[in-house]
Amino acid sequence: MKSKKRFRKIYVEISNRCNLSCQFCSPVTRMLRTMSVAEFDCIAAQIAPFTDLIYLHVKGEPLLHPHLEEILRSCQTHKLAVNLTTNGLLLSKVGEGLFKAPSLRQINISLHSLAVHKQQDYLQQIWAFVAANESEGRPRYISLRLWNYTGADGNGSNREILDAIEKEFKVNLGEDILQRREGIKLGSHLYLNRDFIFTWPEISHDLRAGAFFCPGLRDQIAILADGTVTPCCLDSNGVIELGKIFEQRIGDILLSERCRTILEEFSQNKPVEELCKRCNSR
Repeated sequence: MKSKKRFRKIYVEISNRCNLSCQFCSPVTRMLRTMSVAEFDCIAAQIAPFTDLIYLHVKGEPLLHPHLEEILRSCQTHKLAVNLTTNGLLLSKVGEGLFKAPSLRQINISLHSLAVHKQQDYLQQIWAFVAANESEGRPRYISLRLWNYTGADGNGSNREILDAIEKEFKVNLGEDILQRREGIKLGSHLYLNRDFIFTWPEISHDLRAGAFFCPGLRDQIAILADGTVTPCCLDSNGVIELGKIFEQRIGDILLSERCRTILEEFSQNKPVEELCKRCNSR
């Protein structure tokens, strides 16, 4: 999606509550909280001049939000396209409502959560949702994500899922799919995306040596469930708190000296924040 606005995307965490406890997700140390529709509408109005695309995700499961359809209507009102990331467990219950939302552009389904709950009908729910989407007059893009490769086990624990995908969509994925960096097209609007597992940065982690570039504050920002604005979607506990959007206008937050310093340092491939110095995603 091309845009002349400042950010290519902004992450908005409408809730940090989740219905799973996955090992690959670092624990949330913040108070559990769900945004009200009024709070989200306030955010949407403020960020619309800065982006055309929002991701309803940082931590938490967005499909748990009791007023998700109203939030998606707010996005439509403010002309914000939406990418939504989910573990997929609730698609059979709320999936039909997603098809009614003109603002919804893409749904990312984290299939690696299958290893956590081992629910027998989980993949069948996903396939049914995919089939319903493909039959829609205006289908959304769906990305089936396997972001749990370790590099040591090849396809490893994903073999069960890969076999199921091959059977359902009549494809031969082969053993080299991790080397194929582009998304693998499975249907008209359906893709399989794979990647290595990543580590959520924490202040307790060891310092990382060397210079690196980060798109934080240049390509993206994130807004957590309590309104905390942070430069990066990986700052899941709001360690780099730039301000609170419920207390300050987003434009004022982005003009702060701290924001300018972070941007200037990243322009020279130097991290200035302690959390950034410990980040593996570079």
